[in-house]
Amino acid sequence: PSPTQHQPTAFVMSVSSAASHLAAYRTIQSKLRKRFMRRPNLAEASEQFQALASSLRGGGADAHAAFCEMAAARCEQAVGAPAAEAERTTRAAQLYAHSEARMSEVGAVSFEENLEDAIQCYEMAINTYTRIKRAAFAATLNTELANVLKLLSRFEEAAVYFGRASSLLEDSPSAALHNLDCEVECHAELGKYGEALRVFVRMFDLVATKCSPGTEPTEQINTSALCPPGAYRGLVACCEVTCVLLLLLLPPGLRDQATTFSLLLHRFRTPVDVNPLPHLEDDLFFHVQAVVLAAEALDLVTLQAASGQLWPHLSPLQQTLLERITERQAAVR
Repeated sequence: PSPTQHQPTAFVMSVSSAASHLAAYRTIQSKLRKRFMRRPNLAEASEQFQALASSLRGGGADAHAAFCEMAAARCEQAVGAPAAEAERTTRAAQLYAHSEARMSEVGAVSFEENLEDAIQCYEMAINTYTRIKRAAFAATLNTELANVLKLLSRFEEAAVYFGRASSLLEDSPSAALHNLDCEVECHAELGKYGEALRVFVRMFDLVATKCSPGTEPTEQINTSALCPPGAYRGLVACCEVTCVLLLLLLPPGLRDQATTFSLLLHRFRTPVDVNPLPHLEDDLFFHVQAVVLAAEALDLVTLQAASGQLWPHLSPLQQTLLERITERQAAVR
């Protein structure tokens, strides 16, 4: 077999092709040198760098293409076109990220240089869009970078960018809540359940503000008050169940100290015959209540039975949390 037979084709570039592209890059670059009584044509150079980047993408050399896109971005910066500069920088970031993701997919050895370059380019583009008052573009790039980091299991960094995106989306509550929900997932993956609960406080405050303008943040989460009929009803119900599961993963001492959620937890701790929460389906309420009572009583057999009944009603994140609750109870025995 040839030496490259088992290597992914995306990472293989012939020597002649590499030399050809390098020569093309140097030719464009040489046109940018200042000459007596003549200014370099930066707009033309930008177009040529972009064309070279396109040809490199076609050959699978995404990191090299990103380098050319950054050269085009510098040209746009020099002519005072910040929107075009940010667009080219964003394209470079995406190419670096795509290159890193491909390496991860095929299990290739990586020192994450492409990922670090992607992060730097995303940051540059975000800063440029922020400077020219395009918050929606900046928020989108924060979300995009967060998703890249999440895909590569860099959950701690991903959580930061999801949080930044939500802060830039105050005028788009649905998008802000989506980013906060993703931030919760990252904290949960890391076992940072207290951090995840703090994000939920921000989510509930945001919903309360949109449902009842002028509402001030409260010390007690009262989800019943947040659930008028409308777009947020299902979201709040889902968040409430996730919060309860997160609370069960806290040590009992810390669980009782989470006073913001004490009213929420009390509703599930108190045996009742009628569902007191109209925004939750009856089956869901009573199955969650059964899990809470069994978990706090350290009754593993009942907990396993209740978990089986609750399981079909849960999202993938909630199922993961429920598994961890059951595993922790089993380990205590």
